[in-house]
Amino acid sequence: MHVQAFVYISQNSKVPARRVLEIGSRNINGSIRAIFPLADYIGIDRAPGHGVDLIGDGATFVPPWAPDLVICCETLEHAENWREVLTHIAQVLAVGGTLLATMATDGRAPHSAVDGGPLPPGEYYGNVDPVELEAHLRPLFSVVEVETHPERGDLYVRASSPRRGVKG
Repeated sequence: MHVQAFVYISQNSKVPARRVLEIGSRNINGSIRAIFPLADYIGIDRAPGHGVDLIGDGATFVPPWAPDLVICCETLEHAENWREVLTHIAQVLAVGGTLLATMATDGRAPHSAVDGGPLPPGEYYGNVDPVELEAHLRPLFSVVEVETHPERGDLYVRASSPRRGVKG
């Protein structure tokens, strides 16, 4: 994770989180886990590695408790099913909970989820469009804030208060 993404998560997670779910927790080039030293914390990823507590897909993983904060850093551009991941987050997040996510958008070069290097053949990558992201999130959450930084290809989102009974 690059420093700007770390700063975004750090600055937007001021409310003490008791239960944190991190989707895409494999530590390739940095982790946000240290920001939440007192929280019950589960990090999931599709592949084992440093920072991964459990193997799982963000579109289907059901945590043992409703998290009040879900974090997804630099992951959604590597997930062809990113819409399903976000819909599932809205379903498992506690009432009044918050989603914080950072991801690549136009302007960022494709890169591997395995090591951050060149994209190998057969590995999915797709920059996330901010308009499409916001359109997907609006029916799922009461509050949606989208921030783009086209000069570095960054897209950030803070969404809170999941709407119940809405299917994405």
